Amino acid sequence: MLTVVGLVIAATLLYAGRGFLKINRAGADYAQYRADRIAQQLGFTLAEGDPGWNLALAVANPDMRNNKPVDMKIRLTGTHQGVPVELLYTCRAEISGVVNRVKKEWWSCRMTAFARQPFPPFEVATCQMPHGAVERTQPLPPVNTGRPDIDATYVVATQEPAMAQVLGEMLPGFAPFGQSGVHLVGDGTGVSFVMEKEGWPLVMLALDQAPVMKEQLAVLAQRVGG
Repeated sequence: MLTVVGLVIAATLLYAGRGFLKINRAGADYAQYRADRIAQQLGFTLAEGDPGWNLALAVANPDMRNNKPVDMKIRLTGTHQGVPVELLYTCRAEISGVVNRVKKEWWSCRMTAFARQPFPPFEVATCQMPHGAVERTQPLPPVNTGRPDIDATYVVATQEPAMAQVLGEMLPGFAPFGQSGVHLVGDGTGVSFVMEKEGWPLVMLALDQAPVMKEQLAVLAQRVGG
């Protein structure tokens, strides 16, 4: 499993003029985050996108490294115990200017397990991580789950008290994500584990536990939506 120290090393790969050599080495060292490798690990099918694209290390991808426009979508699909699950990644980069080139990036990565029936929306975020918290994105009120250990670790938000109780029972299954943090969004049709390129849950650390993510999301989707 990649440690926080390993992430610090990865983040300094561009230092002091030896960047390109280190970037190339990084692409090899972190090849487990390529789309085809992750699909194989999960037992998923690469339904869309470049099999060699590295989801966790942007500079390992030549177009990103060379400041070229990018419009990449990776979609991995599969099932776990009959529950449909997909990993959806998008990365778009626009380059403008001739002398002073400006690069704008848009990025998203999430794994989603789909429920059979609608359910009340919810959001779960780890209370505190090193150098910052997991940021919530849904306008839902925080509630207690009835489990002090869970309420001390996560912010659970929903308008349905019964959903909070279910989440309190299910969240211990996400304990392996202690290093990356947890950010779950239930939109009423599916349950997503939302990952971040910068910030928490950090995609590189979260994807180290990709099989656990698949299993726990599928179990949770079954519990909240049949």
